[in-house]
This record gives sequence, structure tokens and C-alpha cells, in this order.
Amino acid sequence: MAITIRDVAARAAVSPATASRALTGTGSVDPATAARVRDAARELGYERNPWASSLRGGTTRKLAMIVPDLMNPFFAELVRSAQAYAHELGYLVLVAETDDDAGAELELLRSLSDRVDGSLICTPQTAESAQGRLVDEGPAVFLHRTSTLVPYVISDVALGVRLAVENLVALGHRRIAYLDGPAESWSAGLRRVAIAQAREEFPDVDIVTVGQVRARFEGGVAGGDLVIASGATAVLAYNDVVALGLLHRLARRGLRVPDDISIVGFDDVPAAAMASPALTTVAQPLAESARAGVDMLVALARGAQPADRAVVVLPPTLVVRESTAPPAAGLPRTGTDPV
Repeated sequence: MAITIRDVAARAAVSPATASRALTGTGSVDPATAARVRDAARELGYERNPWASSLRGGTTRKLAMIVPDLMNPFFAELVRSAQAYAHELGYLVLVAETDDDAGAELELLRSLSDRVDGSLICTPQTAESAQGRLVDEGPAVFLHRTSTLVPYVISDVALGVRLAVENLVALGHRRIAYLDGPAESWSAGLRRVAIAQAREEFPDVDIVTVGQVRARFEGGVAGGDLVIASGATAVLAYNDVVALGLLHRLARRGLRVPDDISIVGFDDVPAAAMASPALTTVAQPLAESARAGVDMLVALARGAQPADRAVVVLPPTLVVRESTAPPAAGLPRTGTDPV
């Protein structure tokens, strides 16, 4: 079995991140500690590691990117943007998927930490109390999740929800459904807080939460009947993929969008513009957040301290397309079951 940076760190009684900095010459490491790490690496034969030539040069020119679900176009777009920008900077991005398994995040970081200069972790599910273990594996940046321990890039979800609700209210909707995301999702929790704030901001509008569905197409399909039963004239979906599933189910029930009910998505993935009708949605700045995350991570890998560039918050925008319109007189039709 090849000797890893974790083996060196254990022999030198330091964290893997400290061992990596000592061997690459990046960041600040006490000289005595650095000497101990080099001695441990020499004793274990770490210099014969296949990545050692890169480490001796001070960098691997590789970044890891860990995502929960590559089938979700939100993450696919983040990956595409990060890879393109990293390439401009002379870096290669290695992509790994957790399949929505929070425990896999740390496992993947450990397996990649001695092969990359740092890691981008997209919407990590690791609990705040355990995020210190992620930091121990080397430079890391979160995309689309906040943290008190890890630098992060995020869009202003509360602003996005307010823009969506504000637009629906301006169109004349007074009963709006919110089709919620997974109960355990940190991102869904942010949206729930934003929905609560919208209720306070628009006290004359009924904003009702319906269901808690998977953040996938089938989640929107499953939530369609709940939306119809709510009597709402408009619905804000947890994300675009859910909105597309909802659009499908409403059509099967005989409802017309936006004539009978308006739909707003969240994220502005490419498929949103391709839907029929094209989806009105809150556009998260995915390309910008990926670029900001890569910039932050490269700076950390080159020795910047996390506090130097700890937080980037980007504003979303509302993209108005064909799936929203003023409400028809009265409540929407109840629809019929598909034949």
C-alpha cells in the first residue's frame, strides 16, 4: 500500500494539512515541526509516492471538487464552470460524487488530500460540529453552504425567495404555495427561513408550504397533487428540477401553466429555458460562484490564511419567462386524473 500524507502526519504527530504545508512549502509551519514532518516522510519513504514529484515542486496543480449528485444540473453546471476557470489558471479539477451520502465527504477528502492542492465541496452535508475534520485534510472551500470553520461562497437565498414572491404578488397572486425540499437538506432549511421572512414582509398574502419532496424531477411529480389541493394560484418550487417535475404532473392533471397556475423555479439550470412553457426562475450565479470558489481555494493553497478571504455572498436575479402570469379569475381548476 502506498504511503500517504496521512501516514506521514501520523508519524510526525501533526494534522494532514500541516504535513502537506510542510512538504510543499506553502503556508506557515514552525521550522521544527516542518523538520519533523520531512524526517517522517523520509523514514516512511514518502518521497517515492507517485505524486511526490509534484509535491517537491510545491504544487500538484490539481483541485478536488466533491458534489452530492452529478445527475442534478445545478451541480453539473458548477463543475463545468469550475473546470473551465481552473483550466485558465493551469489547474486540473478531479471530480468525485458522494451520492448524497454525508459520510462519503470526509472519506473522499482523505483519499484525495495528498493528490490535490485543495478541495471545493459543493453544498456539503457534514454537520457543523464535524467540519473541523474536513479542514484537517487540507485547504478547502465550501460552495453554497455557510460555515464558521471553512471559507465559503454562497448566493443570497433570502433575496432570491423575496424576488420570486415579490414578482408573483405584483402579478396579483394572493395565495402562493411553496413546494419544499428534503427535510434533512441544509439548503432547504435556508429556503424555509426565507419563506418565513417573506410571510412577514407580505402579510396580506397567503404563503403556504406544501410537502417535503426529493430535490429531483420525481419529487416535483410527487408534489403536484399537493400543490393543486392547496388552492394556490402560483407555486415556488424548491429548485428547477422539482419545478420541471411539477410542470409535468400539472399537465397530466389537465392544468395549464401559466393560465391556471404559475410556477417559479430556483437555480436557472439550462433545462429551465428549454421547458414548455419556459420556466421563470431565480437564477443563482453558478458560474460566478464557481470562479470565486476556485480563486479562493487557489489563494489558500498558495498560503493565504482562511480569514483573508473567508466569505463571498453573491446576489441572485429573477429571470422572467413564460411560466408566470396574472391569476385567472377565481381559484385554479382542480384538474382531472390522467386517463
